Amino acid sequence: HLDIAVVDLSAGLRTAHVAAEGTRANLVLAHAAEKCPFANKIAIKNNIAETVHTDVRLLDKTWADAFVAEAIRLKARVILVIGGFPCKGLSKARGASRENLENKDFILFWELTRILELVKRAAADSIPVKYIVESVMMDKAPEDINIRTSKFQ
Repeated sequence: HLDIAVVDLSAGLRTAHVAAEGTRANLVLAHAAEKCPFANKIAIKNNIAETVHTDVRLLDKTWADAFVAEAIRLKARVILVIGGFPCKGLSKARGASRENLENKDFILFWELTRILELVKRAAADSIPVKYIVESVMMDKAPEDINIRTSKFQ
């Protein structure tokens, strides 16, 4: 097994846990950032073992240091930070009126970059930190949705 510590910043229905099932991935530590009460109830119902944070803005250096220390104590081989952001402000469907990076929901992108940097600093050279950034590129019609992944350095 590959023991992984995961920080899921767009936890929703906990697809990271679903994806890990049936693979060599073993989530030894999981922290989820999710403010939706419905999604958090579903996670509880499905016995998802995790620490839930309902306000991603409260994750700070103290949290990152403790998370990395716990990941190392649990012998995780890698830390995986997963995040995404709503596409509302970037959607082509909004035409010229789209807000781009000024959309209020786009804060999740900036929080993702901040938290990734906190985790990387806390980990230093003691454990590798990898990341996945996801978003859905919205075209004019829902059937034209393209799912793409990308990463930033």
